[in-house]
Amino acid sequence: MNLLYPCNLDIIKGKWLFEVLSIKALDYLLEKKKMKKEETKITILVNDLTENMLASLRQIAKQYKMVSIITNHREKFKKLEKQILEEDGIMITIGNNKKKGLSKAELILNVDFPTELINQYTIYENAIIINLRGNVKITKKRFNGICINSYEIEEEKEEGFDYDKKTKYRACEIYEASMNKRQPYQEIIKQIEQDKVKITALIGTNSKI
Repeated sequence: MNLLYPCNLDIIKGKWLFEVLSIKALDYLLEKKKMKKEETKITILVNDLTENMLASLRQIAKQYKMVSIITNHREKFKKLEKQILEEDGIMITIGNNKKKGLSKAELILNVDFPTELINQYTIYENAIIINLRGNVKITKKRFNGICINSYEIEEEKEEGFDYDKKTKYRACEIYEASMNKRQPYQEIIKQIEQDKVKITALIGTNSKI
């Protein structure tokens, strides 16, 4: 893997797709936990915001009771905060308090905080954390929550693939390999809806939802 990265090759691990499916992952989680969006607060950990994640964030902000962003680049996100308020009429909060930022956060969507960074924060002991871009391990002794690093999908469209590969690759990896990642976000979402892709499991460190 280390030899391939400098070659600028597209390495399929299912993580790019997980980010695109972040809204579906949240929907699946809330359904299983019997939680309501209009009553749920969500905290998003992000330093590098892609166009796809920005589009997802705006959709999330429209659906949930409260959205807060924790970032090390607060100055960059202040413009985003103002933009979303002016264009969508939605209030989000931006901060980076390591003692208080996650101390009461029950639902955390971690876009790109690595293990060593997220463990610098005081984390609510029963938090549910969905890690989109990387695999994270919470080392806090009092943490009894769920740290999700992987997922499973089903999709209706199967033609065009050698599905004997299912013995070697996960469905999310096979599906991600089929996608044109350079197309606009709305086209990506349209394809996902046409193929009826759905989350079937969220896999945590010691549990599966």
